[in-house]
Amino acid sequence: MLSYYKFRTEITNEFGVSEGAVRNWIKKALAGEIDLELTEVNGKKLILKNQKNYNLINALAQEGKKYKSLEDREIVLVDEAAYSHLDKNQVIGILGSLESNKSIPHKYFYLNGGADYWENFYEVSLKDSQYTTSHSDLYYFDNCYHLIKDNFHKFEKINIVDIGQGNGEPALGLLKKLDKEGILNSYTAIDISPNMLEHAKKHICKALPSLKTNFVVLDFENKSLSDVLHSIRHSGAKHPILILGLGGTLFNRINNLHTFFNIIDSMQKDDLVCVTNAFVENERSNYNFTIKSIPEMYKLHTWLARKFGLSEELTDVELRFNEKTGFRELNLVLKKDLELVFKNPEYTINLYKHDRVNIWLHKKDTFSSISKLAEELSMKLKMIVKHPVYENVMYMMGKS
Repeated sequence: MLSYYKFRTEITNEFGVSEGAVRNWIKKALAGEIDLELTEVNGKKLILKNQKNYNLINALAQEGKKYKSLEDREIVLVDEAAYSHLDKNQVIGILGSLESNKSIPHKYFYLNGGADYWENFYEVSLKDSQYTTSHSDLYYFDNCYHLIKDNFHKFEKINIVDIGQGNGEPALGLLKKLDKEGILNSYTAIDISPNMLEHAKKHICKALPSLKTNFVVLDFENKSLSDVLHSIRHSGAKHPILILGLGGTLFNRINNLHTFFNIIDSMQKDDLVCVTNAFVENERSNYNFTIKSIPEMYKLHTWLARKFGLSEELTDVELRFNEKTGFRELNLVLKKDLELVFKNPEYTINLYKHDRVNIWLHKKDTFSSISKLAEELSMKLKMIVKHPVYENVMYMMGKS
């Protein structure tokens, strides 16, 4: 069955062009001036949905923006205070991402003040039934503890490595149980944000003051955990390591295989990685968003973009499920042409009306996607547990 755009507005919304531009493309296709594939439905010419048309429409849209008059543009001098939240490499990374992908990587939103937003959000999420990740992680470590522990039954102790740990609270249920049984050797938290690590240190050390801990600043999306895990193994008895990736941390980028390889490349045969993520219960669940309903969550997901000149006056907020990529997205959609002027380093980025700047994305799991991930990583699944109420899942993988 042919798939096609039923309405021109589908194209205008997806590619940020006017309906007039779409009409002109159809006319040019009928005249043989462009190679756009059409179909006819009830006497009306419509554009087919396929990869060839997608590439052509995207090229036509970008070409139109390139030559469009910028008389109505807004020039925004990015406040130098924004740079205080980032180091030089992070600023350059954001500039490159804005220019090439029209996105700001979400990992940077947890730096500085973002860590405080997360801390506040987590406290609210424990009381708010709309947000389920906090509840489900606590459930898993309360009810699935024996499944996790049984995988290490032949060892005297284990080490926990928590990546993207937030404020440390999600893992506390597991840590307390392991510590109570005398089988917890150490806890290491790894995060890109020093401020987020400070929150974790406060919570973990208050709850377990005698526990041997380490808090490491590291961008695990881009760097291997090898050095950190090597240090843990050679700091005393060589106990196995359980790596925690909780709350969907590993599913906020289009290609997360590189991140997973950074994790498993550093693992040994007795180590395991335990992951929790949102789960696709039914297709409608992909369209459910709680971001705007919890103020602390909304502030966390938008504050850095606002610092970089993408103000509420210049953008509309869009929450959508991208059927092409399978990701849920939070985008800021430009209301007008925008010129972002940076001073350190000196750089200018042009954005255009209707452009989407992505500031958050997330992909839910399915049983088939979990199996495929394990296969692509050459890992063996040790367990998969679906939450009985919430649309969340926990699974554990190892090298043997």
